[in-house]
Amino acid sequence: MQQNLDQEEIEVFRLTPELNKYYETALLTRKEGKYPNEKYYTTNTRRYVGKFIVQMRLGFGDGTQVIDIFENQHNEKVKVYYTYEGTTAFKEVQPLLTKKQKLAIIHVGKENDLPNEVVHQIIMNI
Repeated sequence: MQQNLDQEEIEVFRLTPELNKYYETALLTRKEGKYPNEKYYTTNTRRYVGKFIVQMRLGFGDGTQVIDIFENQHNEKVKVYYTYEGTTAFKEVQPLLTKKQKLAIIHVGKENDLPNEVVHQIIMNI
């Protein structure tokens, strides 16, 4: 992953993603503290990977390869390969929607008489 000098450092987490939750990923660039109270940070560009659907473990012992599979907003499968060094990190995020999905939400909202300020807020976030 690329280092983005314009981006500020944010906290990320070394975790096993939870089913049906949404994530972005980045390689951590800095650790702070001592186990079990370590905190992890990155200045790398974060990549939206989408909804977590399954984890695969291949091999055993020191040669185990872990691959998490996500589904992004375009219904494409996205694989995240864990690094041997343990620098793969995640941050839970809100799901991204395609413009088509957002327009569908607006349409349903208008049909169901959502308040204008709610519809306006959706439109402003497209």
